Amino acid sequence: MYGKSLSCNEKSRGNSYRAVNNYTQTSHTDADEALTFKLVETFLESLLPPSIKLHMAEYFQLADNTLKASPLAYWLDKVRIIPNGLCLLPAEIDSVVLPVVYEALLKN
Repeated sequence: MYGKSLSCNEKSRGNSYRAVNNYTQTSHTDADEALTFKLVETFLESLLPPSIKLHMAEYFQLADNTLKASPLAYWLDKVRIIPNGLCLLPAEIDSVVLPVVYEALLKN
């Protein structure tokens, strides 16, 4: 799904090369990638900015569909993250303020 390769411009005097991102959205994913997306959705969802969650929604759905037919489908039922101390409740944050804060963080 993601990688870098070289692009060559053979029309210029002397060949020029540049690194190119080869990111393609595919209609399938393998079980390992699907499990990774599912883990991100499950454990990092509260840390993702809304714009990224919106962008990733299609991938999360694709991961769900892929895992249905995989032995890895039950991985999340077999492992747990157990905190060392007390589990604190998150602070209540105004739903209008949170996207603004995430956007500010993304833009430094």
